[in-house]
Amino acid sequence: MSAFVLAVFVIGLIAAPTKKHEIFPFFCWFLFSKTPETTINHVIVLTHFDGKPIIPPQPFMESPLIERFEAGTNAHRVIQALGTAIENQDQKEMIRHRNMIEESYFKGPTTYEVRKRIYDPLTYYKKRTSEELILGIFGSEEPLP
Repeated sequence: MSAFVLAVFVIGLIAAPTKKHEIFPFFCWFLFSKTPETTINHVIVLTHFDGKPIIPPQPFMESPLIERFEAGTNAHRVIQALGTAIENQDQKEMIRHRNMIEESYFKGPTTYEVRKRIYDPLTYYKKRTSEELILGIFGSEEPLP
């Protein structure tokens, strides 16, 4: 048994300078130092459409109520910028990004929440949930300040 442990240890040391830090089927000791870290991003959740509640609320990126979705990457970028503007209390940028989203993607009057999602892979593995904070609730039919 100790010969096996010693062999795995030696192979791990030999694998360290390789490009992927591994020699198949043995893995290097650096595996756990490369565990994904906590990520924070912003999401939009649609709660009402045309004055009627959406049950359950729909994530923006998955909703059939969104038009022109071929620009999903651009939408993601704008949502991140909107969330950052809200957190920084930057009124000018918040209005600019709200306009971009509301004019480009919504098919009709829509009420939506901008949320901050904090995703920790280890917590998600244990609890199957990530933390979400509501940063603001907006309506596309509301006049912008």
